[in-house]
Amino acid sequence: MVVSTRDHGRVNVGFPWIYQFNRAVVYVPIDSARYYVLDATEKSNQYNIVPRDLLNNFALIVDRENKTADSKFLEATQPSVENILVEGKIDPEGHITGNVKQFYSLYNRCNLMKKLLEKGKEKSNELLSDKDSKLKVEGVKLEHDEADSLFVNQNFEFDMETAGSDGNYIYFNPNMFSSLKINPFLKESRKTLIDFGCGNQHFIQGAYSIPAGYTVDVLPKSINMVMPDKSITFKRVTGVQEDKIITRFVIDFKKSMYFAEDYPELHEFYKQMYQMLNEQIVLKKI
Repeated sequence: MVVSTRDHGRVNVGFPWIYQFNRAVVYVPIDSARYYVLDATEKSNQYNIVPRDLLNNFALIVDRENKTADSKFLEATQPSVENILVEGKIDPEGHITGNVKQFYSLYNRCNLMKKLLEKGKEKSNELLSDKDSKLKVEGVKLEHDEADSLFVNQNFEFDMETAGSDGNYIYFNPNMFSSLKINPFLKESRKTLIDFGCGNQHFIQGAYSIPAGYTVDVLPKSINMVMPDKSITFKRVTGVQEDKIITRFVIDFKKSMYFAEDYPELHEFYKQMYQMLNEQIVLKKI
């Protein structure tokens, strides 16, 4: 099979000139619905999913033995998953300590493994802290990193100094360790196609103990939000159980491509979504 990578460009099947393709890969048909596309140029690729660099594009299948050729659209058939579980303890000085469990599947798994292969697994602490001087990460453990068919698990402990705490108030954002931190769509207009590659599901859950002498002053409300075409759903659930603040975000991206004319609705949805993802919880000294 000959393919075109994302940086090389999209294939025009109406005019399939050979220079539209820039790589050869192995195509293995299993039955009428299942197939493998194998590309050994990237170590983080998984055998059981189409390489991300080839998604949402046409490829040309060449059967030299039967002297035939046919085009095929390569796409992701399942959403990738990011599941973050945070257990934190807040002290009166505004520090949060605790542990995090991260679970990644499919393309999210590939992204993590690519970073670790490029930087080295021994530098996973630096990758997780992301040069944040107020965040310390220790004891990183990786599980199932050699098994493509399983979620890769990354567990670690953390110590974080909250921003803006002044002795009377403690402020913190529960969306601390997910990949959804910075809104990528800040410009008001767009003229090109948006291609995410695949669908994505994010589950971000947290439990944070309230320090003695403090009470919850501001807790973001539970809310549901849906794109007009129902291609993205956002759900935030918050509450207090005994001495703990419980938070849960569920974000489901069902669609992988948007045309430029869809951008105004997408832009507005992302604006509201990231405001909710980054809304802070406030604790007040009693």
